[in-house]
Amino acid sequence: MNNFCKAKFIKQEFTVPYNPEQKGMAERMNRTLVEMTRCMLNESGLDKSY
Repeated sequence: MNNFCKAKFIKQEFTVPYNPEQKGMAERMNRTLVEMTRCMLNESGLDKSY
């Protein structure tokens, strides 16, 4: 994994488990992605069951 991240210029940052205060940026990005996905699915006109 380390070699892959270095090859792709990805910076790994590790946090302690069960401490959301340290993961604020990642948590916010995940929330943003979920909200964007919901909007795109809503605008696509697909059935709600999809």
